[in-house]
Amino acid sequence: PYISDGTHTYEGTPKIRILNVPRKCRIRVYSVAGDLVGEVLHDSATQGEVAYFQLNRTSTSPLVFGTYFVTVESLVPESLGQVKRAAFATIR
Repeated sequence: PYISDGTHTYEGTPKIRILNVPRKCRIRVYSVAGDLVGEVLHDSATQGEVAYFQLNRTSTSPLVFGTYFVTVESLVPESLGQVKRAAFATIR
């Protein structure tokens, strides 16, 4: 879970770290209703992690507290199209 209390921050901002991702991938964040709330296109030969800023993709408002699902789709040739799934929760 991500705790929004000001002390649990990554680089001083309300980011969530997504680790062990392929060097090229598409990360999508969905609400429990299935709505796409965030998307990140990761392309880094040296970093296997992404910092997601927790902003709703349709506005600059932060995500509401709740449970979210994440998909990581590989865009590298050796694993192209493979998808891994995870979940996270934001709490007060």
